[in-house]
Amino acid sequence: AMGFALAQEAPVIFLTFAAVGLGMGLPYLALATFPGSVRFLPKPGVWMITLKKFLALLLVATAAWLGWVLYQQQHDKTGVTASSSAWIRFDEASIAGYLKEGKPVFVDVTADWCVTCKYNERFVLSDAQIMSKFAERGAVLMKADWTSRDAAIGTYLMKHGRAGIPFYAYYQPDRDPVILSELLTVKGVLRIL
Repeated sequence: AMGFALAQEAPVIFLTFAAVGLGMGLPYLALATFPGSVRFLPKPGVWMITLKKFLALLLVATAAWLGWVLYQQQHDKTGVTASSSAWIRFDEASIAGYLKEGKPVFVDVTADWCVTCKYNERFVLSDAQIMSKFAERGAVLMKADWTSRDAAIGTYLMKHGRAGIPFYAYYQPDRDPVILSELLTVKGVLRIL
């Protein structure tokens, strides 16, 4: 929702963030308006200490993950993060050339810090059926790594009305590109292919 909003005009951005703020503030407003409703809240106890420890563990895990992402930004400059050698580095200018040759092009805009991207790569785009279908079609697979906010990739996203990732586009000769959902499924990708 935030990625969509940031690619829109100012009134839509304002309304989206106002709705998010209202949604976050609504429980407090309800408690202030109806103080008696406090009795429906869970009572303090040992469960709060367990929850605190669990949330601290999640916070430490998040810090470790972001540290790993920072390390990757400092030491990995290849721009291609796919585990398969079938993927090449994103180059928007070369898409038209591949299409003229009759080759479809699949673009995956990803980043090391994007959990949804990593999920899609691991469980959908690496699927044997999908990779087989890409090979059957002779598709060129391009990976655009936006971990360090590359300006060319940002411009590409804005051309398609997006400000966030994941972003997937499937180009075919003599057709408009198909923009896929942010959360991919094997069935959905196979249907498009």
